[in-house]
Amino acid sequence: QTVTHHTNIFQPVGGMGRIGEAFGKELKGLIRYNAKVVKIQQDAQKVTVFFEDTAKPGVVQQASAQWCVNTIPLSILSQIEMNVGQPMIDAINAVPYSASTKIGLQFKRRFWEEDDGIYGGITYTDLPISQIAYPSANYFSRGKGVLLGAYMGGRVGFEFASLSPAERIKRALADGAKIHPQYLKEFENGVAVSWHRVPWTLGCAGAWTP
Repeated sequence: QTVTHHTNIFQPVGGMGRIGEAFGKELKGLIRYNAKVVKIQQDAQKVTVFFEDTAKPGVVQQASAQWCVNTIPLSILSQIEMNVGQPMIDAINAVPYSASTKIGLQFKRRFWEEDDGIYGGITYTDLPISQIAYPSANYFSRGKGVLLGAYMGGRVGFEFASLSPAERIKRALADGAKIHPQYLKEFENGVAVSWHRVPWTLGCAGAWTP
């Protein structure tokens, strides 16, 4: 076993986003959605967060409490007005975020299972797409199937982030077809996300250093 090659784990049906949805269901009425934080102010007694409703921009609202647990990515937090000490400001500004891109491809059938006998796992490649990951659920099922057609970072991640979503998918299909010739005949639809271009994260993950 290694960090990247571990034993099978359970996965939520419908994707990892279902976990957040389940929390939201249990905490209904306690979570305020569509709240864009614009300023965080603290004093000896409390912390006040100023925010806008993204559905009604322009009107600043606020909420105060004794403590504030902040999970905003540092790539975004560094742009928010806060009255914190210089060491914390320096720490926030010191962490760059990776420009990773992920591409999902939907096909008419699960040809990797039917033709190639591939059930789950990953094909690693030195092509720009970096890897193809096969679904580890619904084995032997008929009908459409979805692959992770690319997941790359670094220089290639920046390059793909500069492309339109449609062009990213086109490039992923061209690379993937070198491994699976069925790509071009069986392809139906795709979606491409470059975290570097997503305004709520501006990066995939923090690139930590000592």
